[in-house]
Amino acid sequence: MLWDVTKDQNSEYLEYQNKSEYSGVNSVDWNRDDSLLVWVTSLGELFVMDAARTEILHLEKLTASSGLSHVTFSELYESIFFVGHTSGDLSLGIFDPAGGLQKTQYDLHTNQITQLISSKLNENLLISLSLDQKVCLFDLNEGQSIQKLNVGYPILCGDLNEADYTLVVGGVNGMMEKFDLRKLGEPVMTYQ
Repeated sequence: MLWDVTKDQNSEYLEYQNKSEYSGVNSVDWNRDDSLLVWVTSLGELFVMDAARTEILHLEKLTASSGLSHVTFSELYESIFFVGHTSGDLSLGIFDPAGGLQKTQYDLHTNQITQLISSKLNENLLISLSLDQKVCLFDLNEGQSIQKLNVGYPILCGDLNEADYTLVVGGVNGMMEKFDLRKLGEPVMTYQ
């Protein structure tokens, strides 16, 4: 195992130390009922932890050729999460404590995925944002991209409103733009 896990008796936090080489934690997320905590590292490692017992349930190096950049749980299902790779690939993970991790990988972007946004209303919709300047609407049921939008600048972050149709993205140029997903195209508003 690459990592030592120790709990400081005087505090509530865990300390993770890599024994062989430096590996930064790039993203972390809780599931809906706060029972699982998942995080990914720059060396391509995926951790799944039982949050109540602070016990690592699963550790896997998902990729040898790239790091992992972002992880987010499904807004609708406690055991499904999505992992963005620095290579632009997307991994879908389903974690079952009894059966372990099942995963599927998709070639989605040509550069690092910077954020994954799970729809709050549509169980089949996942939105990925990338340094390749694209917003990708991904159909989880079909396992494919249903629409891509090139915004013209590398995207760093974004968020989807509660109604599931207004997406705001922010880029390296300091610009934020608002898009209506019902008629994806030109931004409906630009913030500079």
